[in-house]
Amino acid sequence: MAAALAWPDGREAVFRGECVGVLLEAPRGSGGFGYDPLMYLPAEGATFGELAPERKNEVSHRGRAVRQAAEHLRARG
Repeated sequence: MAAALAWPDGREAVFRGECVGVLLEAPRGSGGFGYDPLMYLPAEGATFGELAPERKNEVSHRGRAVRQAAEHLRARG
């Protein structure tokens, strides 16, 4: 997942978030959407569908990319 920022003066910044996991053959958990119940995160011992929404946002590829973009904005504007 990537998050991108662009300013009117032409500056651009791209941030990439990754999350290592294994796709399961059968879903586990009922949270999230799409592939969440199939994406098993060995480091968490759970699928995205089994994680609390707050934890999912902490470890997800989307959350990582967006946090990087937010930090860039705080630091550089």
